[in-house]
Order: sequence, then structure tokens, then C-alpha cells
Amino acid sequence: MQPTFYVWAKWDPEAGVWYTGETSIRGLNSSGETLDELRERLLLLIPDFLEDQMPENAILHIIADREDEFSPIAAE
Repeated sequence: MQPTFYVWAKWDPEAGVWYTGETSIRGLNSSGETLDELRERLLLLIPDFLEDQMPENAILHIIADREDEFSPIAAE
């Protein structure tokens, strides 16, 4: 079975970026303007964080969390 690594990505509306809010890999932090950009950066960083413990294959599970304020438009 392949190990699974988790990243909870959060949206920062002021900076306009996705960033690692929480992760199952201690010390792993990154950001990107899109979720895809964040994903690409994480895939490059993870082997460095795991060093000699990096498995041959693994799964990266990204959970995105974004809050947006809005005002519902009343139906006429």
C-alpha cells in the first residue's frame, strides 16, 4: 500500500494565494496563486523533506479550504 500525505490548503484573500495550512509532513510550507501551482511546488518539496524516508511511490491528498463572504440576491 502506498503512503498518503495530506495537505490542507487554505486561501488567503488578501495575498491572493493558496498556502499550506496544515500538513502531515512536519515543516512543509509553500504557496501558489492557484491550487495547481501549489500542488506542483509541493511535489518538488516533499522528497527534500522526507530525504531518505521517501517511498518509491506515494499519494498526495490536497484538501482545499476557502471561505467567501457573499450577499444572496433576493428573488423578485
